[in-house]
Amino acid sequence: MARYLEARRKGDGLEAAIREAHEDTWLATLTACVAASAAYASLTITEFRGFRDFGLIGAVGMLLCWLATYWTMPAILVVSERIRRSSLRPIALVAALAGHAFETRGEERSAGHSLGSCSGRRGPSSSRVSVSRSSGPWPSSATRGLTRWSTT
Repeated sequence: MARYLEARRKGDGLEAAIREAHEDTWLATLTACVAASAAYASLTITEFRGFRDFGLIGAVGMLLCWLATYWTMPAILVVSERIRRSSLRPIALVAALAGHAFETRGEERSAGHSLGSCSGRRGPSSSRVSVSRSSGPWPSSATRGLTRWSTT
């Protein structure tokens, strides 16, 4: 991310800055990732099961985090650039996206097995989640699409 911001400050376009950041950093960050994974993996040779499991989880997790970062960072940078250029304030944009993602048009949804297991009961629950639009304490433009959740 720092290399991307450096390229943007230099005047490079979005695509050129992302390409430069990837080309300049992938090998160094992969090397650091592999070194950290090896350090975690060294715990797998111990006899203590907790350390063995932690070493495996840490080693695989480190590699997966590096892979996920290099796979998703270009998209994240493009979206952040669009938000920065947008006339909407970030909180209004997040509120609008959240409202769109959780919109249910006033229907009641069954919480099903997950609510029942959280409350300590086994099997499907008879609990319902009702959703209603609410303006809350914020101005209406910032909360367009926000919802209020309640369980009954």
